Amino acid sequence: ALPIWSTCTVSCGGGQQIHSRFSNVCGGTSSEARECSTAVCPVDCQYGAWGPWADCTVSCGSGLTSHTRSVAVSAQHGGAACQGPTVASAPCSTQSCPIDCQWGAWTGWSECSVACGQGVQSHTRSVMVYQAHGGVPCSGAEAKLRDCNAAACDANCSWGEWGEWSACTATCGGGQRTKSRFSQSGVCAGVSSTLESCSTQACPEDCQWGSWNSWSACTVTCGEGVQARSREVTMYSSNGGAECTGNRADQRECVLAGCPV
Repeated sequence: ALPIWSTCTVSCGGGQQIHSRFSNVCGGTSSEARECSTAVCPVDCQYGAWGPWADCTVSCGSGLTSHTRSVAVSAQHGGAACQGPTVASAPCSTQSCPIDCQWGAWTGWSECSVACGQGVQSHTRSVMVYQAHGGVPCSGAEAKLRDCNAAACDANCSWGEWGEWSACTATCGGGQRTKSRFSQSGVCAGVSSTLESCSTQACPEDCQWGSWNSWSACTVTCGEGVQARSREVTMYSSNGGAECTGNRADQRECVLAGCPV
């Protein structure tokens, strides 16, 4: 009897087995071969290289960028499926966005500046948002005046001395202080009080974060991926205020159902 067949030279894709016999006198072949393991080999899925990063989603402030990859070789004949995401995202940060200056509302008109004769009234407004990062500065006046008429003045009236200036109404951002004098007799021409601007230097503005955006969809449809979210600066620091701390973007793992094999 012939010996048993040898182990196949491959496990799939077509190989050979042989068996041999030996004799000093007999004719005929001493070995023969046959095909084996003819089943098609499994092909595992393979990803291609990652593509270039896309442009940032914003032109200023904080946004997201992403890049993708595609399946270069699909799984066949029972081969393993590709694992991992086809899309990856990352935070991207560009220059700070310009902030335009904004005025607040005008105050009401003040009382007439004189108790008799012709005087003036004023009203004012203050900067609500200061210009920053190349934004447009505020234009226009901080105060406006208009004429006002009061009763006729007494001819023999005399004023007392001016008092001390009051404390400024603000420590920064523009305030006012006043001083007054009083009539010693009758209704005098001229003003009984005067005011001037004080503490006109800009106030420090601390940086402020906005709320986090919702989490993005998972980067994969099965297996383990990543979700991302971001937030924007709603107020940039200015005039010596505190900078924002923490990250503009955040990521977390997401785990979905296992991928089919």
